[in-house]
Amino acid sequence: MARWKLTAPHYLGVPGTEWEQKETNQQTGKQARKVYKVPMYLDPKDTADCNYPGEIIVAHGYKKHERQDILFENANGSPGDPSPDMEPLDEEAEAISAKFRKRWTNPIEDLPATGMSYADSRIQEFEGQIAALMAKVPTRQDPVVANLQAEVARLTKLVEGLTKAK
Repeated sequence: MARWKLTAPHYLGVPGTEWEQKETNQQTGKQARKVYKVPMYLDPKDTADCNYPGEIIVAHGYKKHERQDILFENANGSPGDPSPDMEPLDEEAEAISAKFRKRWTNPIEDLPATGMSYADSRIQEFEGQIAALMAKVPTRQDPVVANLQAEVARLTKLVEGLTKAK
């Protein structure tokens, strides 16, 4: 049973949360109705949102959960992804959160303390990636290039010989 406690406000995809739009055609008088799935706003500081005294507990999936838990899902209907502001309450939730931790980097907080700007840190990261890729490039010599280098060396010797002869 994967369960989390919300520590900050969230917009979560909760099944059954919908917004309905109704329009009436002025000429025909017919009413057009559209229903959209929308995320639910849950704020742990708002007692009206709390499903437990003073806290909001959300559950991942539909297998096992407490009756009061709020189930959340992604837009495609699969079990929802946790966020850094969700505190895992059980081992399964901890394992799921561990999978997502590498995505939870904050580019501003992760800047080195050297006074480097975000753009500078990205450039440095890209330079590192380019260097890693260049290291993987095979260093085999192309036969055409090898022939050209040999020809240049031969011509250089000829020029040196001619300049000494003068």
